[in-house]
Amino acid sequence: SVMGRNKEKKEERKAEKNQRNRHVFDSIRDARDWVQQGSNELQARLAALGPPGTLTEGAVRGVTCHLRAAMHVIFNSILDPLYSNNDELKIEKVRTMIRLQAMAKEFEKKDHTAESIEDEVKVANRELMEMLQVCCVPSVDCSNIQQEMQKRIQEIEGRDPFHEEKAELKMKLERLDKAFNEKMEELKKKEMERKAMENEKKEGQRFHQELLRTNHEYRNMIDYRPHVDKHEALVRAKYEKKKMERKEAKEKEKKKKKKASNII
Repeated sequence: SVMGRNKEKKEERKAEKNQRNRHVFDSIRDARDWVQQGSNELQARLAALGPPGTLTEGAVRGVTCHLRAAMHVIFNSILDPLYSNNDELKIEKVRTMIRLQAMAKEFEKKDHTAESIEDEVKVANRELMEMLQVCCVPSVDCSNIQQEMQKRIQEIEGRDPFHEEKAELKMKLERLDKAFNEKMEELKKKEMERKAMENEKKEGQRFHQELLRTNHEYRNMIDYRPHVDKHEALVRAKYEKKKMERKEAKEKEKKKKKKASNII
């Protein structure tokens, strides 16, 4: 029956969901175990460093490298695959990234002792455990994480210790270059405007000179004025005569129409 089939489907879905959840919980348990193992290794390193106050700069950098490497690997190898197919957790992923970066920067700023580093590691582990608790999507393969962490540690330890300072200086130089280029462009623009104004001024002066020359020529032609006046008078008389003729023709036409209407 239909009800029987629906019941079967429901049970199948339930079994699939339970299987998937078991798989997810196993993955999270594996990840937590790995975090705990990494924590134990860091604690062993701390114990080997000696009592508080005897830390060397190299030892602090070594522990810092391990802590940052652990964060990097946990984020990329465990959290990334878990978050990739879940929209709600993508927001949490961004928050997690910001928290990890802030933790690493704060860690490097402080003057550390063996005890302070131990406290930092505990805080980091607690944070990472909290992050893992919100993971409840696809499975994670934790088999190659230890090798990945070692590789990351070697990368960080082999890096120039002044890498970040150089990167910051480079960014400052780029900003200065940009500001300098913008200022140069602004100065070029102002120079072009100034030249344009100068050209306009020269053009105005040239036009003024041309006007004076034309005026001078006109004054030289003033002797011919009587002939011009005479010609103008003839043209005007001709125009006035035509105007009067048109006016008289209109009046005649009006009288004709009036006479015709009176006869009717």
